[in-house]
Amino acid sequence: MNELAEEFASYLFQKKKINAECFASEEPERYAEWLALFSAVSIKNFEQQKLYLINPLRRRFRVEDESKSS
Repeated sequence: MNELAEEFASYLFQKKKINAECFASEEPERYAEWLALFSAVSIKNFEQQKLYLINPLRRRFRVEDESKSS
């Protein structure tokens, strides 16, 4: 995985609580499209463009919260 892809995966995981691995494996076309956009614009601009699409993705590819499972 290249540095940009790692940064994007980290952004999804840490800031948006989206499991990037599941997202990439289940929707590879959309993941690639978003990665390309993420590399071309600022994070703020990316969030503005994908504002209404992030929440449904968060629900589908939720990051498991380990602190709640104990």
